[in-house]
Amino acid sequence: MHSLRLIFRFVAPYRARLYGALLLLLASTGLAMVGPEIQRLIVDRAIIGGKTRLLFPLLTALVAAALGRGVALFFRGYLQEWVGQRVVYDLRHRLYAHLQELSPAYYARTYTGEIMSRVTGDVERVRQFVTSGVVDLLNSVLTFGFVSIILFRMNWQLTLVTLSISPLLAITVLRFDRRIRPAWRAIERQAGVLSTVIQESLAGVRVVKAFAREPFEVERFRRESEGFADTQVRAARIWAHSFPLIEFLTALSWVLLVGVGGRQVALGRMTVGELVAFNGYLWSLIWPIRNLGWLVNLFEQASTASDRILEILNAPVDIQEPPHPVRLRVKGEIRFENVSFKYDEEAYGDHALRSPGLFGFNLTVHPGERVAVVGPTGCGKTTVVHLLLRLYDPQTGRILIDGVDLRELDLVTYRRQVGVVQQETFLFSTSIKENIAFGRLSATDEEIREAARLAQADRFIERLPDGYETVVGERGVGLSGGERQRVAIARALLMNPAILVLDDPTSSVDAETEAEIQAALRRLMQGRTTLIVSQRVSAVRDADWIVVLDEGRIVQQGRHEELINQPGVYRRLFAPQLGLPAGEEAAACR
Repeated sequence: MHSLRLIFRFVAPYRARLYGALLLLLASTGLAMVGPEIQRLIVDRAIIGGKTRLLFPLLTALVAAALGRGVALFFRGYLQEWVGQRVVYDLRHRLYAHLQELSPAYYARTYTGEIMSRVTGDVERVRQFVTSGVVDLLNSVLTFGFVSIILFRMNWQLTLVTLSISPLLAITVLRFDRRIRPAWRAIERQAGVLSTVIQESLAGVRVVKAFAREPFEVERFRRESEGFADTQVRAARIWAHSFPLIEFLTALSWVLLVGVGGRQVALGRMTVGELVAFNGYLWSLIWPIRNLGWLVNLFEQASTASDRILEILNAPVDIQEPPHPVRLRVKGEIRFENVSFKYDEEAYGDHALRSPGLFGFNLTVHPGERVAVVGPTGCGKTTVVHLLLRLYDPQTGRILIDGVDLRELDLVTYRRQVGVVQQETFLFSTSIKENIAFGRLSATDEEIREAARLAQADRFIERLPDGYETVVGERGVGLSGGERQRVAIARALLMNPAILVLDDPTSSVDAETEAEIQAALRRLMQGRTTLIVSQRVSAVRDADWIVVLDEGRIVQQGRHEELINQPGVYRRLFAPQLGLPAGEEAAACR
């Protein structure tokens, strides 16, 4: 319930329309109360009383009341749906914006499919409750209150008899509420697991086919889908056990009405019209009782969904903007001062075991310099990149950009002056032009084409069916690895960054493609502070300075000519690529 109250903060901006819907609810409920009374007059006066001249006016009044109620219901339904859709839009937008602010640590411990399930399925359940459940609940409460007062005024003895089953009905509903909540939680969890299986299988469809694992993936999906169906069946079983009893108890009210009320009519204590009106009011009273099970079910779904949504909204943002951020025009000096960072096992899972992080890391890069960071796999090279981009903050030490602590900088302004070309190039499912302009949406077509030309991407782009307007597949699946990298280089070029980060951009391409990419990178590096992370000697040999990491610590520094001629990690890594003896057996990073 607490989580739903927090969700309803999103309703506040739309109070006026919600109040309008509530006024229309009052109007429709009031008009519904008129119908049975008009029926009583028709039976007692127009039919049994013989005053046939009243028949037409009373029927006209009955139709007018029904018509007025219909109009009120129409506008009420429109307003409540409008409010519900706006609330859900704001909630989904807030969710997505918060997800954009969360650090990689959150995504390291949370499955993508689980997140998608919450942003789509859970938000939809909240929408159903906001647009239907809330107003229907108020309608039920109002109807129950109004009708109870009317029935007690008409015949309090008959009212007590027909409502005598209410305590038993309340107990049934409360038992249903306690049993259905865990069932819905299980359904939501299993829905997240199923979404994860689908997302992973489709994202890795090429790997699946390459290893002929289609039967395995189908069986994996079948198991999780069966588990999802089983959780749905368990919830349906709880519903099936409770709902027939609710139906029986509501029907029992009508039996009591006919039995006791018919006897009172026979004894002359009630008129036939009063019994007809009482029956109409009773069914108006029974409707909220019958609807109670559905409302509880809807409430439990929304409550469970809002709990899961709030788990995301309450997830802490690890990288916080400073109170007074510095908007710096970056010149390019980078300084790591005694920086240490260790991956938390709880937050990062297996990655914390594979990577030791960094320990006492010191490095100064002057504007325009090219510095390479090398070392065995998993020894902290990419951690240096992540810290420089402020995806994480160091636990000790600090990183200075032009003499200013990175944690004091305006993060958006800073990152827009840093160009990144990564090992695993990510392209969006849009046109090549939009992918190149991703970091600078205001770029003109001429600037985009010039960036592509400098990245040596223009030739293959112009050969595509729609040129720069060609839409690439998901993750750029329609392009080769080398083509994707050149688009990424063009994207970095277009930003005209002061600092350039190259995170092993040629590790997965052939020698010919690497030569083309290296030529494009040389243009990109001109006049820019460049941090190079690579396992290929061709990418680092021309660097002004090389830092060698092993198990998160600096073990060697110098230029290529010095390091390749002395025993150590650098020679073990790169001598084989140059056809030189390694000198000593290569070390593996733990």
